[in-house]
Amino acid sequence: HNKFIYEKEKIENMAGPRVFKTHNYYMHLNVDPGTLKIIHVYRNPKDVVCSQFHHMAPPVPYLSKMFEFEGSFSDCCDYFLAGGLENGCYWEFNREFLDNKDGHTMLHINYEELTLRKRDGIRKINEF
Repeated sequence: HNKFIYEKEKIENMAGPRVFKTHNYYMHLNVDPGTLKIIHVYRNPKDVVCSQFHHMAPPVPYLSKMFEFEGSFSDCCDYFLAGGLENGCYWEFNREFLDNKDGHTMLHINYEELTLRKRDGIRKINEF
């Protein structure tokens, strides 16, 4: 049993509306096809790798040990491009949501654009 997969029965028994924030892969949603409204927030990969570097690198030694990473920013870029991210490969993760194989109602929104144009972003989410 994958602890990251939501239990379908548990979700169905919760009062609506239900809101979940997750870093889980699309395949771990574990619900009937076409039943969700999903807001997929994706980030610019340059920002993701920079954030990842600061998350994995010292001065927080236990994090670098947890990720088995010791190296420069350039090394981190190589690690990222090879699919080495805390939750797996950035490209695969986002591709699953973009493909939306189960036909959920989905809004794809860029984090950086959302933070630059807050009113427009809130309007898009509200209309969704």
